[in-house]
Amino acid sequence: MATFSSIVFFNINTAHTERMALGLFVWDETHLFFQHSKRRLKVAGEFLSAGERKLLATTVHLFESGIKRLQDESTAGRRLESAFDYLARYNDNLTGFSPPKPINMPCDLDNFQKLYATIIEPMNATAPVNESPWKTQVKRRLYPKIEQAVARDVE
Repeated sequence: MATFSSIVFFNINTAHTERMALGLFVWDETHLFFQHSKRRLKVAGEFLSAGERKLLATTVHLFESGIKRLQDESTAGRRLESAFDYLARYNDNLTGFSPPKPINMPCDLDNFQKLYATIIEPMNATAPVNESPWKTQVKRRLYPKIEQAVARDVE
């Protein structure tokens, strides 16, 4: 059984073919894996307008929901190679795809995680967390009033 991979990337500048890897698909005839980087998705959003950010987030969400649907089909892996080949050639939007590449390893979760960590980022990397405005206001207005009675910033 052949195993294939395709990288999902964000087109930063199509005129100069600048792009950033966002996620990874790996599949064979019976297994299908996809993971995207929330941190890289957030960085990609810095290059985009609000509408484009929403489109990019929706696209990634559609990938995830499509994967869940395809994982239930036993023949999905056979059709994916031609689908990714088509997307790699003709898709020219915010996201793009590398052509499907055969890889010489079994398609299982452990190998997928190793490949993802090598190509995209370590699996445990998380997006930087920015404080939301309400949390900042609570700290600024409420904490001084209750400081004596409450332990602050305990999680």
